[in-house]
Amino acid sequence: GQIAKGDFSARVPVSGGGEVEALAVAFNRMAGDIQKQQELLVGQERIKRELELGRQIQNEMLATLAKRMPDKFVAIATLPMQAPELAVRELERCVRDLRLAGVQIGSHVGAWNLDEPALFPVFEAAAELGAAIFVHPWDMMGQGRRMKKYMLPWLVAMAAESMAL
Repeated sequence: GQIAKGDFSARVPVSGGGEVEALAVAFNRMAGDIQKQQELLVGQERIKRELELGRQIQNEMLATLAKRMPDKFVAIATLPMQAPELAVRELERCVRDLRLAGVQIGSHVGAWNLDEPALFPVFEAAAELGAAIFVHPWDMMGQGRRMKKYMLPWLVAMAAESMAL
C-alpha cells in the first residue's frame, strides 16, 4: 500500500518472532534508509536551485550596473562552482546573454583544488567563450591571533594561497 505509493514513512508491524520478525525489521530499516536518502536528495536539489537563483539575481544586477555605467564598471559573474554543470550553464548565460566579461572564483571549491577534473568543463567553457577567470584567494591559513596581529594572513598567507593554485 503506502510504500508502493512512495510513502517511505510507513512501517510494517514487527511481530511473530523468527524469520518473519527479522524480515519486518530489515524491511523497516530499508524503508527508513530510503526515506532519509530521499529527503537528502530533495534537500540537495533545493540547495542547487537556490544557489542557481541567487547567482542569477546577482549576475543580472551586475550586468545592469555595468550597462548603465560602462565607462566605470566591467562586470564579472559568480558561478555555483560546487555544481560544475550548473556553473557551465550560468557562465554561458552570463557571457552570451548578459555580456559579462568573465567570472570570479575562489582559490578552491570546498575540498577541491582548482586542478580537480570535475572543474575542467568550467575552465574549458571559459576558454571557448573568451571569458576571463579572476581567481580570488580565500580561506587563508594563519588566521590565529598571533598571525593577525602582524597582518601576516594578508602578507604571507594570501600569497601562499595564490601560489597553491
